[in-house]
Amino acid sequence: MPRLPAIAFVLAAIAGPASAQDTAGAFFMQVWDLDHDGTVTLAELERMRGNVFGRFDVNEDGALDAAEYAPFDAARIDEAEGFESAEIARMTRIADGLSLARNDADGDGRVTAEEFRAGAADWLAALDADGSGDIGPADFATD
Repeated sequence: MPRLPAIAFVLAAIAGPASAQDTAGAFFMQVWDLDHDGTVTLAELERMRGNVFGRFDVNEDGALDAAEYAPFDAARIDEAEGFESAEIARMTRIADGLSLARNDADGDGRVTAEEFRAGAADWLAALDADGSGDIGPADFATD
């Protein structure tokens, strides 16, 4: 599989490069807020995670194994490192919600499409700092 361009593609290629964003939170909002209403809902997370999953399931077997996860992990690490040092921890926390460890619900070393989409609820809860039930810019203000 060819090297993928950073997380802008990983996150469905709808945003510009992270360096064009002031913060990791702003970058996340630009990419994941599909209807551009200022919040990211569970439905938006599930939809985008389905898109991301499809891009990395190279053998199209309905699961991401360690070999398919390697370029996905590398792209997320590369993107986090593209931020200023104060934002790297925030971007890493965001990207952690897409990791194999966070999404392999049955612990078999593979993440199925269902596991990946289902992980959206836990990811939303982890990022929803204000407890509003969705993700907005305020959720990144207190990291």
